[in-house]
Amino acid sequence: MNFKQAHEFVNANVAKDNARVLVCSAFIEADFEPLPTDRTSENALLSQVSYYPIDASVVFLPMSLNHEAIRIGKQTVVTALQRRQRFLVIAAPTSYQTVEWLTNYSRGAFTVQLLGTFDDEIVVVDFQPVAGGS
Repeated sequence: MNFKQAHEFVNANVAKDNARVLVCSAFIEADFEPLPTDRTSENALLSQVSYYPIDASVVFLPMSLNHEAIRIGKQTVVTALQRRQRFLVIAAPTSYQTVEWLTNYSRGAFTVQLLGTFDDEIVVVDFQPVAGGS
């Protein structure tokens, strides 16, 4: 998989508001190892965003929908609601379940729109707070 086009698209998209970006890992190890929180560390899981950097606040998610992905997803939705901010999700096919779960979990509070599909399989999805929502 090549994330270059997706990351370039995301960088252009978030340039105006620095929206948070959730990145579903392309590495199965992310399902079993602690996710990196420091983008300057030498954790191999960071290679996905160090090779093609994302110029925004990045939150890493495991590859698969699991308890950690759900915990991080819930936290992101709550924070975005409190701040009335949108966020984006980048996901490969192995993480489509996570995008589906986030869509269902945030239903009524966010409108969800597929912004693009890159390299025939990597999706970028926008979660926009519903106007007038709390």
